[in-house]
Amino acid sequence: MEKTTVYLPSALQERLRLAAHREGRSQAQLVREAIEDRLDRDAGRAPSIIGMFDEVPTVTSDDVKARIREEWGHRTDRT
Repeated sequence: MEKTTVYLPSALQERLRLAAHREGRSQAQLVREAIEDRLDRDAGRAPSIIGMFDEVPTVTSDDVKARIREEWGHRTDRT
């Protein structure tokens, strides 16, 4: 891995510091991920978060309908 220096405005540096603390990750990890995502987007590839998880839950239309009924089914029609 190569070392580089990046100059950030104070406000952006503070946001980076807080995000790293909140996520329990290093600032360098967040910077590398952001740069990779940007370069992948420019190259037309999916961001690096895609494929990060071992299992991706599948949501079907039936799942969506059930969730809508669950959330909205108890409300009366106001038409």
